[in-house]
Amino acid sequence: MKLIRKRILAEVLEPKPTKGGLILQGANLEKNQAKVLMIGPGVEYVNVGDTVRFDPNVAQPYDHENKKCVFLNEEGDLLVL
Repeated sequence: MKLIRKRILAEVLEPKPTKGGLILQGANLEKNQAKVLMIGPGVEYVNVGDTVRFDPNVAQPYDHENKKCVFLNEEGDLLVL
């Protein structure tokens, strides 16, 4: 696969359980985070391996190699952590 323009493919990070084994959906600070897998040629501020926070309303879901991923635009769709 080859990305074009300022597109980013990132794997969605699943919430981690607490020490007691609970997943706190409402209070989870890691919600909507993803790890960057691929970047397009025009991407300037994000690198492969970076963790980003994204808006789930604008992210385009995509299954890549049996992983839950999203396509994002560098401009406006994400925040680099």
